[in-house]
Amino acid sequence: QLGPALRTSAVDVVATQTELAKAGFSVQQQLLATRDVLLLASAGFLGTADAAGITISAMRQFGIGAQDTARITDVFVAAANAAITDVRGIGEGLKAVGPIAAAVGISFETTAAAIATLSNAGLDASQTGTGLRGVILDLVAPSTTAAKVLESLGVQLEEINPEKVGLIAALERLRSVHLSAGDAARIFGLFHATAAINLVNLVD
Repeated sequence: QLGPALRTSAVDVVATQTELAKAGFSVQQQLLATRDVLLLASAGFLGTADAAGITISAMRQFGIGAQDTARITDVFVAAANAAITDVRGIGEGLKAVGPIAAAVGISFETTAAAIATLSNAGLDASQTGTGLRGVILDLVAPSTTAAKVLESLGVQLEEINPEKVGLIAALERLRSVHLSAGDAARIFGLFHATAAINLVNLVD
């Protein structure tokens, strides 16, 4: 019944459920997830296997259960609609940053939105994930040089640690001191400074 309801074929339904089964989903979990994966495939112009893979990866990274598949797929679509990139690009970025973001306690929604923000700043799919990952890690454990720069700006390390205050609050604190490109380079290094500056300037 899913095929006609979603204007997709029975083959796509079976293919989606096969991918979910490969990932260890029970029959009940497959039934919960199939509709949302098919909707993501349609909205994101993806094959069903790709849509299932992107969804499953995000669910595993952030510890989200099959009953919340719609949450995952809705966020993917919303992030892609707000960005230059597409659903595949958001998924590609998550490959690099998802596990780190989840470990720090940053939500899937915030992570996807940050990837979209970096995409709109001109970073490609691989750069959004690696750039965001670097920024998060540098905020959690600043180098000695970074700590000295932050101290000179009047910023305490606890104020920009996303494990303690969240990613958005950490970025807002840096924006409050009018973070310069030079300071960003010393805090985040040349490789991650671009991502940091864009996140600080564009966070809302």
